[in-house]
Amino acid sequence: MSSIFTSKMRAESVFLLLLSFLASARPGRADMPFRHVILDNDGPKDPWAKIVGDINRDGFPDVIIGGRAGPLVWYAYPNWTKATIAKGGYKTVDGEVGSKRCHLKI
Repeated sequence: MSSIFTSKMRAESVFLLLLSFLASARPGRADMPFRHVILDNDGPKDPWAKIVGDINRDGFPDVIIGGRAGPLVWYAYPNWTKATIAKGGYKTVDGEVGSKRCHLKI
């Protein structure tokens, strides 16, 4: 049985190596367009929670930032309109956004 398990592990390893090689050998990989954008020059200080998710369900990612001493703010794509969700501080760096009914867990 251990030889079957080992063969399966070898096959998976070869597959993953091949997949990573194909991904890295893709032409134009260095030409991916990125644009540096500052959302808010006066955003929350000491940003602990940094979350990306579609809050308003428009199909585009929004950004949620929670400062250690507050506030928790939402920046809505495409103009990065700022909205304060809560004013308090947070003792976590974790956060999730749910996609079905937009549950925000801090």
